[in-house]
Amino acid sequence: MRVALSQRLSETVDRLVAQFIAEESNEHAASLAKQVSALPLVQDMGGFCGLRASGELVEVNWDEPESVREISDQRVANMALYQGAKRFADLTELSPRRTDSAVTCATCGGSGLAQVPEHLQQGVLCWCGGLGWLPSIDHELEAMQPVAAIKRWWQFWRVG
Repeated sequence: MRVALSQRLSETVDRLVAQFIAEESNEHAASLAKQVSALPLVQDMGGFCGLRASGELVEVNWDEPESVREISDQRVANMALYQGAKRFADLTELSPRRTDSAVTCATCGGSGLAQVPEHLQQGVLCWCGGLGWLPSIDHELEAMQPVAAIKRWWQFWRVG
């Protein structure tokens, strides 16, 4: 998935990637960001979702960085952009806007908070990525899946 970036935002992403590489305490994350030329917007135990200066949103696996994949799932793209906008003030204009067809997240009831003990709230993301809503297609898919399959909160650990 690609996000339309102005020249100014593209240059901002380039600057933030360079800054991330220089300042990140996790050397592995910094090395991968450099290798794939992407700004990690959100990280978890499996890897990170990143933004390239071209506007391309990518998923990078910690253990297989050569298998960079473009994000194709709108829910994942929304989560990455929202969390990235919270993390990097210069990217706030990329935060997703709720559309008329979006639906309230059934997992968090619209709060954006994962249903985990309070002391874990800062480290775990809800299925909606913290937005409190989902693109309409995800709501339809969610209704077809068993509850256990949609509430895999352990897959949404966030680093930093």
